Amino acid sequence: MSLDHARPRIAQLVTLLSSPVRIGGRQLADLMSAARPGMKVLYMSGYTDNAVLHHGALEPGMLYLQKPFTPGALARKVREALGRDSR
Repeated sequence: MSLDHARPRIAQLVTLLSSPVRIGGRQLADLMSAARPGMKVLYMSGYTDNAVLHHGALEPGMLYLQKPFTPGALARKVREALGRDSR
């Protein structure tokens, strides 16, 4: 049996854009996406949309959810991400 069959499918990663640990959300998403092609990514942060885009933290088309958010807003973004063809 190959290792690819033993690994469960990960449909989506929800991660903080910046993190107090050694690796940031973008780096984590890049690493995981390389290992899990087709995985969707949703970033979240307490920074405003404008600040995130202005500082180049996200590229156009990347899904972002500003904190704080409601459970309904999170659910909508997760559905939106899973409905997309690319991350």
